[in-house]
Amino acid sequence: DKDTGLLSGRSGRHQDPASADHYSAECQALQPLRRIQRQLSLLEPSIPGPMRWLIHVMVNSRHDSQQLLRGMLIALAPFDFSVFHFDARSPADETALRYSRQRWFAEARVVHRGFVRGTGCILEALQTTVGWMLGQRRGVYSHLWKLDSDLDLSLLDLAAFRALVAHRAPFLSQPAVVPVRRGRRGSDRTSLMAELARRDNDSRLTRPTARVAGRERVASQRL
Repeated sequence: DKDTGLLSGRSGRHQDPASADHYSAECQALQPLRRIQRQLSLLEPSIPGPMRWLIHVMVNSRHDSQQLLRGMLIALAPFDFSVFHFDARSPADETALRYSRQRWFAEARVVHRGFVRGTGCILEALQTTVGWMLGQRRGVYSHLWKLDSDLDLSLLDLAAFRALVAHRAPFLSQPAVVPVRRGRRGSDRTSLMAELARRDNDSRLTRPTARVAGRERVASQRL
């Protein structure tokens, strides 16, 4: 079952300061988006009990990658994080220590760290996190959210997205992705590309779809 709910509440690629100005100028689109997000946040849940999400993100040791992760940790502060270092093979590697030495990283809710054992690919990273999640933390988390580290979450209304997931209870779901500028790439899946609508009743804001992308999806532990 891949009943999937989408919320056009943005994950735009690359935290480019110019993108904020670009979208701030589109007030006619932002106002109905925020209004709809407020309505979605009031949806009644169909999932029994509380949800607890684990966020999985892959990083390298570059300074820009560190700053992007720091911003994500702030934006998604209620969640626990599993961080996979795809350029380190152990916590003792210099590339991993560049994070460990940072106070903001030590104080963040990073509950698990993964390191390269083979190729360091996405599949290996997910296997590492899922193995830990279903082993040492079995039954703790209701959902795993795989996120790219270069997403700007400024348009994402977290309460609305969580309410939508709790209401529809899909096995797989994800926010649609707004490109940093009109006409640019937002998602590899055409059906998951989003744009700011200028109408309150735009049906594209939430919809079932047969596909989800591999990098921004939320997976229920029921899978």
